[in-house]
Amino acid sequence: MRLHRYIKETRSILGQPTLPHHLGKRLSAQGLCCLKNGIFLLIFLFITAIASPAHAAIVTWDGGGGDTNWNTCANWSLDTCPTAADIATFNATSVKNATITTDPNVDGIDIQAGYTGIISQNAGVTITVGAANFVQASGTFTGGDSAIQTTDLIINGGSFTATSGTMTVGDDFTISGGTFSHNGGTVTFTGGGNAAFTFDVAPTLNHVIFNRTNRIDITGTSPTLDIDGNFTLTSATDIDGGTILLAGNITTSDTLVTGNSAFTIDGGNTQTIDGSGVNAALPNLTINKSGGSLTFLNDISINSNLTYTAGIVDTTTNNVTIQFGLTGINSTTLINSSTLQFNHVTFNKTNNLDVSGTMDINGNLTINSATNLRAQ
Repeated sequence: MRLHRYIKETRSILGQPTLPHHLGKRLSAQGLCCLKNGIFLLIFLFITAIASPAHAAIVTWDGGGGDTNWNTCANWSLDTCPTAADIATFNATSVKNATITTDPNVDGIDIQAGYTGIISQNAGVTITVGAANFVQASGTFTGGDSAIQTTDLIINGGSFTATSGTMTVGDDFTISGGTFSHNGGTVTFTGGGNAAFTFDVAPTLNHVIFNRTNRIDITGTSPTLDIDGNFTLTSATDIDGGTILLAGNITTSDTLVTGNSAFTIDGGNTQTIDGSGVNAALPNLTINKSGGSLTFLNDISINSNLTYTAGIVDTTTNNVTIQFGLTGINSTTLINSSTLQFNHVTFNKTNNLDVSGTMDINGNLTINSATNLRAQ
């Protein structure tokens, strides 16, 4: 009986309202309102947490370890090696050299002013840099023989030597200061957004591959990309601005590339152009060779202008057809071929085609379309 009475009294205290009925109803309504507001606040905070990107942590090289190895965690702040969520930062905290002896995967590498040491990529080591990019303002970076992958490559100062293997740049390429050495390697430009190449100091690269699904804009006070090795154009919707100097062999499989960048063949050695696939194209072409010869290996389209200045050019050995323009590319083409001799030529323009001077065609001329054929 006592236990039963105790339970009843407890229920009365915890489960039954002890305030007047009208006040209890008011508090219940207010409590319900507060509960709803609390739920909405929790939902808002949850959505905000999902939508807001996580900020990378800065892990600073302090040189506290007994060697120069990247993977000696005592060399980093808080004795913690940088991870894929971190920006590996070098500054005046320590100018001790750093040797990359293991495959680092970090969100960014930031070599700041004040760091005067040397960061070296050991042989066989792959470097992966994420969305926080590779940024250098000072010091020396020396690449090895294996892959380097980064979103943006930004050189504002210091000395940068690329890998002798392949470096992949997924977005922007900026050189505003310092020096860039290609080390005989290959640079592949990939990615899906618009890429900005900004050069206040014109870089010289060895082999270069364009394999982008969107446009490339070349700007800056020295907007010239000098390619000493081979150039491969797989895809890029537009290539605008500046000049691309080509001293090696050229291969293109892109069929719809446009743009106004000046592709200039300027090598003093033997060079080839390989139009790999049907309607493989270049946006513009200037031939200004200081020596050697240029041989067209197969058919190719030039979607905008052609200018010939100097050099021995062979279009007949491989019975090549040069097509000017593709259907759907609506721009005027200017052909300034001077003494250049063509084999077969096809006009396939949906706009005007202008010829400056004489165009010497030894083979067949096919006119599929051109709004106007005009002499300049």
